[in-house]
Amino acid sequence: MPNKKILKTTKSKYSLNNSEFSCGNMGEPKMTSETIKKPIVFLIKNLQSNVRVKLKNDLEYRGRLIQCDSYMNLIISDATEYNNGDPVAEYGNVFIRGNNIIFISFE
Repeated sequence: MPNKKILKTTKSKYSLNNSEFSCGNMGEPKMTSETIKKPIVFLIKNLQSNVRVKLKNDLEYRGRLIQCDSYMNLIISDATEYNNGDPVAEYGNVFIRGNNIIFISFE
C-alpha cells in the first residue's frame, strides 16, 4: 500500500508530511514560501544525479537530471524511456513538462 499524505493539525498550524503551513483567513491551509521552495531546492541540490521520473501516461524516464525550474519542468540527459519496466528507446536530452510528472526518484 503506498504511503498516504498525513495531515496533522495543531490549532492554526498544519503539518503535511513534515512540511508546515499556516491557516488562511477562511480556515483553509495557506502554504508558506519556505514550504513551496523545498521541493525545488531539493531538485537543484541533486542536479547531475541519476533520476527516475514516472509520468501520468505510465511511461518512465531514467537519466541524469541536468536542469529544473519552478514548474518542475525537467531536462534529463542520456535518457532511457521505459514502458512497463522494459526499455523502449534511448535519447540524448529529454524535456519533461512538470504537470505530467507523477513522481521523481533519485537513484
